[in-house]
Amino acid sequence: MSILENGLVTLTSTFDDPGIADSHSVVIDWGDGSPTTPIQLDDGERSFTASHRYLDDAPSNTPSDDYAVIVRVTDDDGDHGYGEATVTVDNVAPEILAFTGTATLTQPASESDVITVSGLFRDLGSLDTHSASIDWGDGTHSVATMLQSDGEFTAEHVYGTAGIFDITVTLSDDDTGTDVATTTAVVSGVGIVGEQLYIVGTSGDDHVTINQQGNGTLKVHADFLTNGNFVTVPAADVGQIVAYLLDGDDTLNMAGNIELPSILNGGAGNDQLKAGRGPVVMLGGAGDDELHGGKGRNVIIGGLDEDRLKGGKDDDVLIGGTTTIDDDEDAIWTLLAAWSSNGSYDDRVTAIDSLFTVMDDSQQDELEGHSGRDLFYSGLNDTLKDVKTKKDVEQVR
Repeated sequence: MSILENGLVTLTSTFDDPGIADSHSVVIDWGDGSPTTPIQLDDGERSFTASHRYLDDAPSNTPSDDYAVIVRVTDDDGDHGYGEATVTVDNVAPEILAFTGTATLTQPASESDVITVSGLFRDLGSLDTHSASIDWGDGTHSVATMLQSDGEFTAEHVYGTAGIFDITVTLSDDDTGTDVATTTAVVSGVGIVGEQLYIVGTSGDDHVTINQQGNGTLKVHADFLTNGNFVTVPAADVGQIVAYLLDGDDTLNMAGNIELPSILNGGAGNDQLKAGRGPVVMLGGAGDDELHGGKGRNVIIGGLDEDRLKGGKDDDVLIGGTTTIDDDEDAIWTLLAAWSSNGSYDDRVTAIDSLFTVMDDSQQDELEGHSGRDLFYSGLNDTLKDVKTKKDVEQVR
């Protein structure tokens, strides 16, 4: 039979003895090194039942182990007989219950700050030992400190640059079982992670400008940098721009010659964002925001409160309220790729309709399409401007 570690097995056995009046004693060796189980039977009794809990599948480094259960029955004349059965004990992988860090979008760390991650876990195997490996998302790894008895682990790290980093923990037991969890570290400043140029603000009123210079560099001015007031990076190293300005009344201006796909997220506060030449998703968040599209195709999401959205020179999507994917960066990139594709207007409208749901914020937003053929998602109290109703008719949701 097969059971999970820390599981209970019940053994039931019968036997024969020609000595009708004999009494019998039973000894059960469970095969796992635990004390044997003695049973004294009454005269004439020819069956017995016993239970045992297998706390672990030993030895370590195996997903399951077999145990030989040996039963010895002895009568009152000293004669005995044996029986044997096999129990297979399967390892149960540990389970991560929580995994969090101290650097978040609501409370970002600064460069050189010590960031702590911690986790809780459980394991049915009460004798299992555990280890946890941390991938910090910046090319470095470390081993967590384990508190085995409490089911906890912790680790610390210092990032050398700003950005948003995906942290992955792999929790392992001593019998090949694993579980994986992820969290995010947010470090304020300007830095490149992979091919993304991250601009991460603060909870204050941030002011950012992004310029592409003739010498092949991108220059980011920001008033929250710890060393100086600007950072330059090689434009060839950047494939996308991601800005999270967080709380506060923030301003971001992107130069009109920047063609990189971008996500500009103002966060809470009364924000003013202006896109460049490339395809951009702009999110105002909570607060009275002014969001101005650039020369490329824009998806402009006002968020909560009273917002003013103005499209640019190409086809734009204007949404006065919020959507179901506002907090999902991967889904936002998928949305931007669908809207900036080479498909027809109707095909692109159909494609993005399936990617999110719009929630009306019941505020008086102003949506102005400007040039291009735009798509409007209008709330009950919104005002629409420049909606084409004849040639190149624009759709209103």
